[in-house]
Amino acid sequence: MIHSGWRLVNALGDSLAEIEPWHQVPDLDAVAWIRRMPVFLSAMLFRQHWLQRVNGLNTQFKQACDVDLVQRLVVLGCQSMWVQQITTLYRQHDQNDSLNTRVQAAECWAVRQQFFARSDIPASIRQVEQESRYHTLIWIAWRLYHTNYLQEMAVYLEQAFLYRPGTWTEAIVQWIEFFKQYEIELGGSFDIEKLTRSPHWQRLMQQLYEATS
Repeated sequence: MIHSGWRLVNALGDSLAEIEPWHQVPDLDAVAWIRRMPVFLSAMLFRQHWLQRVNGLNTQFKQACDVDLVQRLVVLGCQSMWVQQITTLYRQHDQNDSLNTRVQAAECWAVRQQFFARSDIPASIRQVEQESRYHTLIWIAWRLYHTNYLQEMAVYLEQAFLYRPGTWTEAIVQWIEFFKQYEIELGGSFDIEKLTRSPHWQRLMQQLYEATS
């Protein structure tokens, strides 16, 4: 399979941002896929025999079938590489199916759980399981923040805390930095007050403080 970049445009076709994931994930090997999963199905091409080998998309999932597909391909040894070009447009409008982020969140976490429950995962991938879970949960939380589901956001951040790589204060700083990065990638700006003044965020901070005191 090959992967490329994409341009975000608004409902009128005006450019918002160009997404070039190879800067964050330069080597698109199996471990890199599982660690960060920079998947966007419209910017990808697959050899037919590989799709047939894994029986194509799992239609059980409406929002995370692409992640599930790539995970299944990767664990079987399907190689991949970048085409470092913008090859497709992704139009943003108020009817985008991806705005159903509560379903997206549940499915993204479900496919991760399902994947790591497999017994045939190579040792190199198993070594990045905690990091993969951590980043998946932060990305999910950001998607919920971006679409104003702040109560649900706090739930996923609380789960991410279980996989944190450092202290709780370091984790919080990292969460904010990731949220900022993701917003900028979409051509927007990060409203830190929307996050930190949210009662759900403040309640979570209190819970984490008490849990680590």
